[in-house]
Amino acid sequence: MDNQNGNMSSLEFWSWAILIAGLMFMLDVYLAERKESVKQIPQMNPLTKSEKQILCNAWEDCKLLTELIVYEARSEPLEGKRLVAKTVMNRVEHKSWPDTIKEVIYEPKQFSYIEDMHKQRTPTDGDWLEASSVAFNVLHGYIDVDSDVTFYHERSINPFWADHKEMVADVGNHKFYTGGK
Repeated sequence: MDNQNGNMSSLEFWSWAILIAGLMFMLDVYLAERKESVKQIPQMNPLTKSEKQILCNAWEDCKLLTELIVYEARSEPLEGKRLVAKTVMNRVEHKSWPDTIKEVIYEPKQFSYIEDMHKQRTPTDGDWLEASSVAFNVLHGYIDVDSDVTFYHERSINPFWADHKEMVADVGNHKFYTGGK
């Protein structure tokens, strides 16, 4: 240190700077090791149903899944709507069905609403809003429907294939099954 005016030389300044930086680094490492692990904050889905509907309408797969939910399960409880959507998603992932949502939905004789569209009553705005929210959530993994369903039918009918599948859920007016084609 320069005794005449109390200033440090350049060498003294850099020596002290390096020493302080090293001490701060060591303190940081020490404190980091002592901290308890930080718990993961759950991811929140801040979008409203209306916002999901807008986004869903701009995405072909989401629109198709919404239409399926509206015409196949609009009167069902939320879990039934989710299982209907999950049926399509499981088929997309299964080797026995096509690889896209559109191909799975439009595969001949798989979903009754495709051939019976003329018999359908007009959906309400609420039907579309709820269905698009479910479709959006299922496609984004916000709802984990822990099920490997690949088939379902209304409880009022008894399809020939039902006896050869394992029933995994009975929700609302539908029975849900697992198994390949």
